[in-house]
Amino acid sequence: MFNQLKFFRLSIFQIHLILALMIFPITAQGHSAGLSTAQGSEESPWTTPVNISNSGSTTSPVIAADSQNIHVVWSDEFAGSVYARLSDGVWSAPAVIEFPFDDYIPVLVAAGDTIHAFWINTEKDNSLTHSQVPASEFGVRSSWSKPQVISEFVADFDAEYQAAGHFNLAYLFTGEDANSQPGVYYTRSGEGGKGWSTPVPLFISRYYRPVTQNNANVDLSAVSENDAEAIYVTWDNRAVKRVYLSKSTDQGVTWSAPFEVDGPTASMSSNSPFNLLVQASKANKVMLVWQSNLQSGLNCTQYYQASPDGGKTWGERGRMMEGLVGCAAETKFLPQPGGILAQIIFQDDVYLTAWDGTRWSQPEPQSALYSFIDPATDEAVRFRCRQSTLDTSNRLYVAGCDEIGSRDIWVTARKLGAISSWFPQSSLWNEPQLISEGQAPIQNLKGLMDSLGRFHILWVSDDAEGTTAAHNSLHYSVWNNGSLAIPSKILASPERNFDQFSADIDETRNRLILVWKDEDTGEVLFSWADIAKAGSVFEWAVPVSVPLAAPLGQSPAVLAGQDGRIYIAYAIPINVGRGIYLTYSDDGGATWSASTRVFDAEQTNWEIVENPRIDQDRSGTLHLIWNLARYVVSSSLPGEYYSRSFDQGGTWTNAELFVEDISEPGWLIAAGEKNVFRFWFSPNGDKKSLISDFSENSGESWGLAENLTSLGETLLLLDLTVGQDTELNLTQVVKKTDGKFMIKPQFWTGETWAGSENRTLPGDAIQEVTALSSGLAPNGELAVVYAVSQTDPANPEEETQRLFLVVQKSSGGQPNQTPEAAATVTATAAPTIAAPESPVTTTLAAATAATVSAAVSTPAAPAATSRLALLTTPTRIVTPVPNLEPPQSSIDPLMGLILAGALSLIAVAMFIGIPRIKRKR
Repeated sequence: MFNQLKFFRLSIFQIHLILALMIFPITAQGHSAGLSTAQGSEESPWTTPVNISNSGSTTSPVIAADSQNIHVVWSDEFAGSVYARLSDGVWSAPAVIEFPFDDYIPVLVAAGDTIHAFWINTEKDNSLTHSQVPASEFGVRSSWSKPQVISEFVADFDAEYQAAGHFNLAYLFTGEDANSQPGVYYTRSGEGGKGWSTPVPLFISRYYRPVTQNNANVDLSAVSENDAEAIYVTWDNRAVKRVYLSKSTDQGVTWSAPFEVDGPTASMSSNSPFNLLVQASKANKVMLVWQSNLQSGLNCTQYYQASPDGGKTWGERGRMMEGLVGCAAETKFLPQPGGILAQIIFQDDVYLTAWDGTRWSQPEPQSALYSFIDPATDEAVRFRCRQSTLDTSNRLYVAGCDEIGSRDIWVTARKLGAISSWFPQSSLWNEPQLISEGQAPIQNLKGLMDSLGRFHILWVSDDAEGTTAAHNSLHYSVWNNGSLAIPSKILASPERNFDQFSADIDETRNRLILVWKDEDTGEVLFSWADIAKAGSVFEWAVPVSVPLAAPLGQSPAVLAGQDGRIYIAYAIPINVGRGIYLTYSDDGGATWSASTRVFDAEQTNWEIVENPRIDQDRSGTLHLIWNLARYVVSSSLPGEYYSRSFDQGGTWTNAELFVEDISEPGWLIAAGEKNVFRFWFSPNGDKKSLISDFSENSGESWGLAENLTSLGETLLLLDLTVGQDTELNLTQVVKKTDGKFMIKPQFWTGETWAGSENRTLPGDAIQEVTALSSGLAPNGELAVVYAVSQTDPANPEEETQRLFLVVQKSSGGQPNQTPEAAATVTATAAPTIAAPESPVTTTLAAATAATVSAAVSTPAAPAATSRLALLTTPTRIVTPVPNLEPPQSSIDPLMGLILAGALSLIAVAMFIGIPRIKRKR
């Protein structure tokens, strides 16, 4: 089936232009990505575009596919109609042909080995005209049949060929005389398209008299199954703001009364539906798609509604293309086994989306159909006036013209694949599991994955809720074989205030080890437990005080080394002796070495030093980073330093300042033999950017720093974890533009960071994500534990602190995207319809007589008239208007924003200033 092109003339062009200029930086990047795929890369499903005209000055291609060949006809400014054919993979040389439709753009329909052309002759009373030709003789003028006029005064039509050998055709008639009235009519051809039956009126309305091709719409779809044929016709009556559907099950002899799909109601009097399209498929499935509200395109919504039983009942109305503002300029159905594929053109971008009987897939932009590079000129081809057709192998061919360059005709193609291939696999994430909840905030959080795939979760929260006592404890749970253990309290600081803990797994002794600072005494305390018994308070060793170089140790970090040595790095932040220190134990924490000062902050005259982070690569090199601070509170920290040791912490390299002006303390992690990564937050206005650099030689040299922050996301938290086979994972929590919080995991490929499936956190009442930690299991599963602050809808003033675990199954390195929830098809009774404006002398088909009565075609319809179920309009997400710059341009986001602002000001000045200048003249 094919549909006429439905285009909208925008009445607020100035606003569109300003919007396009303002969002230039974003869309420029989006179409640049599409450029590479248009070159025939492995990522693009589209073939390299072929120039089939090689002449320039061309426009208006039309395309059709028979059982063996692809036919394209276009208009040449100087030569007239030109034709080329794809046969056995080779395009013929373009040939000038005098076709019956020479002065018009026809609709071509393949019927077996015959090609049929339909067109409206505007010079002869808008006559709907038909001609046909054997496909093998398409380019032979004398082989075309004599043009036959089907009807005069036609504003729109739709025709569909049936395998039984005939055409079904519906058209909108605008004439009026003693023998005919304006309305929607149906006619049927004889076998092979020869001869046409007496037209049957489906709907009569004098409102159609002034209708033109620019504001008319009629659509048809038919399906044959088990020797029965069901024909569906839809149309608009825009003068009265209504759209209709009618059906025949007896080869078009009788029709159901017009069924009002959408129109004004008492609560939605401004509702103005238009462009109603229909697609029928096997098993009595019917899809309706239409648009509503302003036809300018901005304040417009595209709806769909499906019937599983030939129109007897209908599912709930849904919205298509929700992420885009306005309506499509064109929607074309591509029938597929097991569903429907829709080709949608939205503000010059082409999308494909699939219907599997219950839901639409996420629209996929076809970047290769936007623009590409002409290899002959190295200039951008602005691929427009696109027409498409399906061949017998379900391959989609698109012919289009170049609007800004050489003005040639180009063709590209792709295989469509099964309907199921348009839907992502089931989400790799499970549903979040609640670990704990309460009123006390979770102050610290750490998750550790052991070699058996057990994820040990530790956190600190207050014990005495609602009292003045400052007493907190360390809590523990473990995730093992898909189950979570009941949380338990495992340690309480001797002096009531548990703070700044660090944990690691001592694989040598099969222990979970802990170190923390007591806020009141300034002691650094150490304890451990058998890893299999860590959930019992009785299994934890009595905490021992680690000997410090000076009182008031801060931010201890513990590391279980490869050779069984346990390291603790800590800071003496202020006063005499301030600096970064390291102590170690070779007997599991029973005794500790004297502390070695790695960095002397006193000698370098820094006011404050803090937050050491330590790790060890597989070559044995120790790596240490820390940051400086000032007494005066500032929005940023003055710098981050790095040092390394090759002799188990005995000596250290000179401290290296590797980044200045950071938002908060950075991160350090070693992964592999000599791979080391450093991460830090760089201030970026009221947000922050995540920056990372990487060394593959144990810190001897470092690569260029890379910005890992995605445009439009607000990064809140991150965590790093290494798997048993040195796989490295970066997990972030970001806040999206819609206010939702999302877990965003990325894996290091050895050269770059690759995204995996993201996970939006469920729950509309999340106020803040307060803590995050992660672990990689030996089987590749990623466990993420996070804490949130949530409000109760019944009591918004009260916040509850909740701790959750969510797990992502291993994807085998293949990124996935979370699928959209399936739409539910709900059976609803067929509505009762008010009386028609003008009776139509047809009888109801027996199958629908019990469910459909009369039609509405006047604006005086009762307010209580029922129709297909109306849904509350959801909030629309604003999406930028695509830019029209050549797609090869690549502009830095900041420069793009500056350019966008300048261009916007120029545009506004032009629209405001030019009229004033003219008036002065």
